[in-house]
Amino acid sequence: MSFGDLKELPHLVKPLSFGITILLFIFVLVAEASWYPILIASVLLIFTLLMLLCFAFDVPFVASLMWPKVEMVYSMVFAGFSVLGGIIMFIQIFDRTWFASIVTVGLFAVEALVWAFNALQMWRNAPMVPSSGSNQATAAPPTGFPPSGINPGV
Repeated sequence: MSFGDLKELPHLVKPLSFGITILLFIFVLVAEASWYPILIASVLLIFTLLMLLCFAFDVPFVASLMWPKVEMVYSMVFAGFSVLGGIIMFIQIFDRTWFASIVTVGLFAVEALVWAFNALQMWRNAPMVPSSGSNQATAAPPTGFPPSGINPGV
């Protein structure tokens, strides 16, 4: 994985999310929000920057078979956090700077949609590798099965 992979789906979402998160962080500070939306925006900003750096330096874990599942999980968690941050900002809309609060609610909604879309893309592209062989029964039925005189369909 490299920066060239960030030009295609599903990895195109990371630079998009980073840009939205920068705007979100600025508007959360302008809106004088409570501590939770500021915390969410800070974590999203730091984590998205770390993901971009992982792609820049070709971290081996990003290319592993486990990565799509890890990315799907953290994408859904961040989508949930973004929805919660948007709800909290919506509740505080009349206590704070109203224009910045409305923009922040919209950015939280867009951020939640972007992370949910990323999770959907990872779910659709995740390799379905069985963990321990196949799921088929390998034991043969015993000889003389079914016993004579017994109908197995009844």
